[in-house]
Amino acid sequence: DLGHVDLTRLGSNRVRQDMNWIVHFADPQSADSPQLLLDALASSSKKGSAVLVVAVVSPEQLAKMAPLPVNIENAALAWADDMEGVWRKTFAAEATPATYIVRATGQIVWRQMGKSDPSILTAAFDEHLMSGGQLGWQMLQLAVQAGEPAPDFLFEYESGQEIALRKLRGRPVLVTFWKWWSPSCLSELQALQKLHDTTTNEGLIVLAIHDGEDQEQAPALFKEQGFTFRLILDTARNISNLYGVCGWPTTMSIDEDGVVDGIQFGLA
Repeated sequence: DLGHVDLTRLGSNRVRQDMNWIVHFADPQSADSPQLLLDALASSSKKGSAVLVVAVVSPEQLAKMAPLPVNIENAALAWADDMEGVWRKTFAAEATPATYIVRATGQIVWRQMGKSDPSILTAAFDEHLMSGGQLGWQMLQLAVQAGEPAPDFLFEYESGQEIALRKLRGRPVLVTFWKWWSPSCLSELQALQKLHDTTTNEGLIVLAIHDGEDQEQAPALFKEQGFTFRLILDTARNISNLYGVCGWPTTMSIDEDGVVDGIQFGLA
């Protein structure tokens, strides 16, 4: 578990429209249910379509999952850990296993609650998967690259007082984008705290930008963990969108001249 990525927004802020989504809530009593999906997809007449299978499991299940080979052209399998039941709430999945076929627009076009045999799944794929499209992948990247000036933004540095990032020039800065529910992000913050504690005399400034919703959780976690560097609540994703962030944690170092000199995607 090195990090979490928004698979719909790799390198841009546009949702991809050329992909079929199969979202499957795995049966905690049976580790082979994602394999049943792949077998049914391999038997489908639409197996050449662009398909991303997302297998949703609990964090405990994810830790035990072995990699599954995907030998289907134009298809891929991704694992998603259902922290805080966010996936279940979104799909109103009251029990597992459960399987959904979803358009890139978010429209659910087919669902099956409970275990399905391969013939039912194959028939559903034949009827509902969109033909065509290409499952393309690209490297994670931000709107800024190493060697470029860090985009400027305002943030609250002291209570009720805002400061611009450019005002920190002359001191090295580490900026990390994170989500409160991500174990990888928590591990990254803990590592940054250790670094922060050992570089107090070198002027290092650490900015932890909590990306998006659930802003009440972030201060509570900071207090619980005893983090002493700066927490920035980016509720409207203004800073995250400025930097083109689509994965968490994402950490970058900015030198004394305000230039990005290093970018780390996922847990360092």
